[in-house]
Parts: sequence; structure tokens; C-alpha cells
Amino acid sequence: MKQRRISNILILSFSIIHILTMIGFIIRKNYNYFTEALFIYIFFLVFIYFQRKKEIYLKNYLLGLVVMTLIGHSLIGEFLNLYNISRYYDKLLHFLGAFSFSLFYI
Repeated sequence: MKQRRISNILILSFSIIHILTMIGFIIRKNYNYFTEALFIYIFFLVFIYFQRKKEIYLKNYLLGLVVMTLIGHSLIGEFLNLYNISRYYDKLLHFLGAFSFSLFYI
């Protein structure tokens, strides 16, 4: 029960942050980034739906790593433009993404 509650908090937190990021892209008229963020969010919701429907239990730390990677890409990398400001951020995010998604698929 506690694990499900933490999972719900992670999903809700990601949803709020990602929806606000998409609204920010619309306000800035960055429709390409908005479309990409929308695709990421839909894919995430479809995954959560099938995870719950098939009763596949994912560890919260894995879900947290994936959420951190997605937020790091959409909000920090694209919305805050850290991809262009820092030459190391893209490499760091690639490392985190490879790590989190490889653990996710194991």
C-alpha cells in the first residue's frame, strides 16, 4: 500500500511539472518542444495505464529515475535551455538516461 502511494505521488508530481512545462512552451510559442513534451507525456500515461492494468509492479526508485530523466530533458534541458547554456548538461543527462532506462528495462 505504501509503495503504491509513493508511486502515485511520483506520477502526480511528474504530471503537474510536465503539464506546466507544456503550458510554458505554448506561452513561449515553442510548438515543436510542446509537441515533443506532449508525446513524452502521452507515452508515460500509456505506460502507467498498462502497468496498472497488467499489475506489473515497478520499484519506486526506478520510476523516480525515469521521472527525473524526463523532467531533466523537458523542463531543465529544453524549457530552461540548459542544453545550449552548458556543454556538460547534455552528457550528464545522457548518462542518467542510459542508466535509468537500462535499469527500467531489466
